[in-house]
Amino acid sequence: MRSFIAVELPNETRQELQGMAMQLRRAGIRASWVRPESMHLTLRFLGEIDEDQANAAGEWLARECRGTSPFACAVEGAGAFPNLHQPGVIWAGVGPLDGGLAEIQAIAERAAACIGLTPEKRPFRPHLTLGRVRRPDEVGDLKRALAPLTEFRGTPFTVTGVALFSSTLTPNGAVYERIRECSF
Repeated sequence: MRSFIAVELPNETRQELQGMAMQLRRAGIRASWVRPESMHLTLRFLGEIDEDQANAAGEWLARECRGTSPFACAVEGAGAFPNLHQPGVIWAGVGPLDGGLAEIQAIAERAAACIGLTPEKRPFRPHLTLGRVRRPDEVGDLKRALAPLTEFRGTPFTVTGVALFSSTLTPNGAVYERIRECSF
């Protein structure tokens, strides 16, 4: 199964993200926009794993999350990967990275290692995908459209756990199913 470890978002944060996406749409930005109910903060993409690996990762997460304290995060700014000139993903940032968010991302990384996955080489850049760009040459003036959102600061939300998800790709987008929820 295709899987990942993520933080689920409260409805208020999803509404803020939907507002950001609507602002970009009104500015003429063309992308495949993520449905608000599908938005989450990925801590570690695991890729294709089997049921035994999913169970082991879930057990690891549950055990390691028990000693973790809830912490606050908020949506902070917006941008594009890999860059504004050749965007593939339009995102909203999440911060602060220090403290709790860095701690749970490290737990997610160790969960991946415990099931035999190689460490992620890229540094963790917490973000929420707003949209995916299919044709960068047709996206529009992304730099201009994102300018008002670079200083955006959302309402803080409290993270009280993480979840292990499976992801099934369909013609209408990915369908996510929570396999294991791990509260702090």
